[in-house]
Amino acid sequence: MPQQSLSPPRSLLGNFLALATSRGVQTVSGFFVLLAAARVLPVEDFGRYAAVSALAGAVTALTYFGIQQVMIREMVCDRATAAAVVGRAVLLRGALALAAGLGLAVAGFFSGYAGSMFLALGLAFGLEVCRSFSMLGCAVFQAHERMGYEPPLSVVSGLASMALVGLALWLGYGVIGVLAGLLLAALLHLALVWRVAGRLTRPSFAPDWPAMRALFLASSVVGLGVFFQQKPVPGRHVVAVVVVGAGGGGRFPGPA
Repeated sequence: MPQQSLSPPRSLLGNFLALATSRGVQTVSGFFVLLAAARVLPVEDFGRYAAVSALAGAVTALTYFGIQQVMIREMVCDRATAAAVVGRAVLLRGALALAAGLGLAVAGFFSGYAGSMFLALGLAFGLEVCRSFSMLGCAVFQAHERMGYEPPLSVVSGLASMALVGLALWLGYGVIGVLAGLLLAALLHLALVWRVAGRLTRPSFAPDWPAMRALFLASSVVGLGVFFQQKPVPGRHVVAVVVVGAGGGGRFPGPA
């Protein structure tokens, strides 16, 4: 199916600057949220926020599996099959996210999470899954050399996250409010990213199990390498939760 051309590919420098701007906006908004939560939430509540964020982030990291890198390579090598490649990438990440979610639920149950803590863990996982699928959409931009779409979308979602988290803290909704605000902003970013990405390459979900298996095998090599090079901060938070309880995570460095 022919795709709509939104704009010509940008230069290498232009794409680099767009990508750097997008990452800078994400860093600034993330720093604001972390600073606001640390200043307003009690130590125990901030510890719970850090604990569920670290646990959900560590589990969701297993879903990355190098899918974006392989997807970009395959899209660039053969534009005619780009729609099928994107569809397989979405399906594979969805399957991995489902498995990770079930594993996280079991881990939370045996860790004694219940009530609001279990809800917070679910919100944190939903937030990480939205970010994971947004990264896939942004990978479509990279395959088309149109990273210029990322900065404005990052600005919108960053402003939304700061506004929603600020509102939640002002209203006194605590950890649940902070995570819910971040999740809503992530959902907005996800919708905007895929609205644009779908106009560049609309995913095709026609079943092709041999190709899906090949994608899984190729991406697993990259993914395992990336996973084992992750910063050790989440691991320290998980240990803190096990040793001193969820609230104890607030006395350790926050999640990156």
